[in-house]
Amino acid sequence: MKTCILTTTINVPSLLRDYANNASEHGHGGLEFIIIGDRKTPAGTADFCAQVERESGCRMNFFDVARQQDFLGRFRRLNRLVPWNSIQRRNVGLIYALEQGYDNVISIDDDNFLMSGSDFVGEHITGLGVTASQKIVGTDTGWFNCVGMMQTNFGKVYPRGFALSKRWQEENWKFSDAIRKPVVNAGLWTGDPDIDALTRIYFPVEARLPLSHDYLTLAKECWCPINTQNTAFHGGAAAVSFVVVMGYELNGLKVARYDDIWMSWFLRAIMDHFGDAARYGKPVVQQNRNQHNLFRDLREELPAMEINEALIEVCRHAKFTGDTYLDCYRELAVQIESSFSTHPQAAFFRHLADQMDTWAEAVAAVCPIRELAG
Repeated sequence: MKTCILTTTINVPSLLRDYANNASEHGHGGLEFIIIGDRKTPAGTADFCAQVERESGCRMNFFDVARQQDFLGRFRRLNRLVPWNSIQRRNVGLIYALEQGYDNVISIDDDNFLMSGSDFVGEHITGLGVTASQKIVGTDTGWFNCVGMMQTNFGKVYPRGFALSKRWQEENWKFSDAIRKPVVNAGLWTGDPDIDALTRIYFPVEARLPLSHDYLTLAKECWCPINTQNTAFHGGAAAVSFVVVMGYELNGLKVARYDDIWMSWFLRAIMDHFGDAARYGKPVVQQNRNQHNLFRDLREELPAMEINEALIEVCRHAKFTGDTYLDCYRELAVQIESSFSTHPQAAFFRHLADQMDTWAEAVAAVCPIRELAG
């Protein structure tokens, strides 16, 4: 199976040298890195990527501003939708990866640093997209706190986007072995884990090894957020892992920082429909988080947190008739718009549904239908 690593950056991505060398050392020398720049990305990034390619043998495919503009010229709606100077530029690399026929897309952030001793690519893709026996975890609440697989200096904390009403309840993890097909592998993070701004303001949380389990695969209808840092997507799941464009107002506040979280609800609803699964655990990376204004993060998270569970409920109760991930994604867009048609912020949800339709149009243009089947 073909695999690529996808990232965005506004820095010279020096950490990619370690990723490329790690891939070569573990027999993944033909790996391609897709690096999506932005208007803030330093001019030396292209030269750095070329140097790493020569050293490692891995292809370092850098998209500067001009190349992105040229590539997106074929996708007019998508080109108008995806803003500059935003994490949503990741979608440019994703549509490129889909067009190139990659079976697995590993998405990382440019502050996720490689841990020594791991086979980063191998730990992500081994068993991904394969129907086989899995260590399954289910809970009483229907929610699984993936940060609970690690130790922290604070005690119990929850990943960004975790339903507020399901926090601080006894999940009572229940284990079994079952035949399932994981199509998402969500790696975890030491150091600064992916938690919400409110928790970060309250306490400087640090996550630590060891993991309680190398991998845990979630039972059907047992949910946990999926983000786009240190996460591998397979097949049809990759095709609908569009990172939602943020920045629009809801109740007078700018909405942000839930772009990949809402993606995960769309994805989980469709995965459950097809009986596919999400797996959490290895590989673990060290997140040395880029500098953030936590109060700005909080202002941008609050409106999304307010409507998060209403959106989750629409996704959990969605009905699908489609035979492919993309068909179901389009059906979900219609159901989201319809479910919020009388909401005071109905225009916000119409725009969200239109984003999903824009993405589906682009994917349909580059992906054979057989590659999107559930």
